[in-house]
Amino acid sequence: MNKISKNIYLKVPKTYEEALNSIDIKNIVVMGGIVPGQTTDTVASIMAEYTNAELLLIATSVDGIYTSDPNVNIKAKKFDTINIKKIIDMSQNLNLKAGSKSPIDPIACKIIERSKINTIIYDGKDISSLKKSIFEKKYCCGTIIEFEK
Repeated sequence: MNKISKNIYLKVPKTYEEALNSIDIKNIVVMGGIVPGQTTDTVASIMAEYTNAELLLIATSVDGIYTSDPNVNIKAKKFDTINIKKIIDMSQNLNLKAGSKSPIDPIACKIIERSKINTIIYDGKDISSLKKSIFEKKYCCGTIIEFEK
């Protein structure tokens, strides 16, 4: 059994309360949607705020936040770091629906901003970087969200 699987709660919680109780059992809890119409970004940011999480990792299909969709625009530039205000501006201009190409949905952005939750947007298929972020506190992948000082 590897280090992650020893620390992960294997049942997917269906409520925020169940997720909070799960954290008492194992320290890594994976969640999906809780309320119809609410994105998983919002669920994750609410849970991170609710638990005073040290770090919020948002897995996506690309390795961070770009100036535009890198799957469509080969000249899109990746941000290693980005200010939360810029992400909010980017997300406000997109049509939200399942599979939308917003870096993070607007509601999650506002929760992250309000709570100043350390957040990294990363490629969900990059397990080695995920492990480094969680266990070694080495944020070597994705895009790190920054806040006003």
